[in-house]
Amino acid sequence: MIVTFLKGLKGNMNKSFLFLYRVTAIVVLYGVLFGVGGYLFLQGFYLVNHSWIVPSIVSPSNDAVRQMTSQMVTNKQMLETFTLDRNRLQESLDTMKAQRLELIRLDNDLTSAYRRKSQDDVTAGGDLKELIQEKRQDITKTRPVLNDVTTVEDRIAKDLEAGLITKGDAAIERASLTQLANTYTDNKVAEVLLRDNVREKTTKDIDTLEILSKQADIKSQIVQAAINISIGEQQLASDQKQIDGLVKAMKQIDQSPLYLAVQAQDDVKFAFVPYDNEQGVEVGDAIYDCYLNMIGCRQVGTVKVMFSDEQKVTHPLFKTEVRGFMVQLDLTNLDSAKSKTLFVGHKPLFI
Repeated sequence: MIVTFLKGLKGNMNKSFLFLYRVTAIVVLYGVLFGVGGYLFLQGFYLVNHSWIVPSIVSPSNDAVRQMTSQMVTNKQMLETFTLDRNRLQESLDTMKAQRLELIRLDNDLTSAYRRKSQDDVTAGGDLKELIQEKRQDITKTRPVLNDVTTVEDRIAKDLEAGLITKGDAAIERASLTQLANTYTDNKVAEVLLRDNVREKTTKDIDTLEILSKQADIKSQIVQAAINISIGEQQLASDQKQIDGLVKAMKQIDQSPLYLAVQAQDDVKFAFVPYDNEQGVEVGDAIYDCYLNMIGCRQVGTVKVMFSDEQKVTHPLFKTEVRGFMVQLDLTNLDSAKSKTLFVGHKPLFI
């Protein structure tokens, strides 16, 4: 009987193990099927749904934020330096341009004066040549009279001895002869001076050469000023290009998500929006957080700011690179920023 009991007990145990094995196998099979089905459903859900976003938290101590802060400080310092250099260079250029205009006016005045002087010299030179001829004629006419001075003086002396004239009359006549001699001498001196004047009017004298030398120096200064102005304008354009680039870079930084973290004292909540989901996102749209990424959803905030710069992240499910843009979130439940995904606009399954 004992043997029979033991055999019966062994058979019952075998049946129980077989039953448990079958139950376990069925449970595991359905579990696997349920898991595969759930995974496929989750994949299909994220393929079809266009309201999911990926939240993120950026703190002021973030490496990217600190790097941006350093870049902003550097850009600001460079902008101030280039702006100061540009302003100084602009003032210098204005001064150089004003000086160049003054030099051009002075050159024009010298040119006009030189032309007038040349024309006057030509006219005066011709007139003086005629005067020389007249003066020479006067000298020629006077010379024969002087040749007779000795004869006249002898006659005056004889008349005085003969008592034909008084001493006063003799002195007057002798003074007239002396005056005539002086006039002759003055005419010869005047002829020499006229020749000098004609030479000055018809040739380039030292004064004229000095004027031409000064004018050449002024023209050289004008050319050098033009070169300096050209170099300065090129440098000014280069500085302005650098300034425009820095302003553009700083403007781009101001419009980037990280800039908010730079300015903020606490953590800033953002979310990545794929381009496929772009149509359903607007400022002020409600943000929902769900259990199991899709059910039991509740509103946890709104979209505060939208950014235009392109961003790239890894898909939370498919682990592939996804392109999109960032938005800033205004969350009433701060822990929702730690969720894997959030939904914008409406609940994904309306539950």
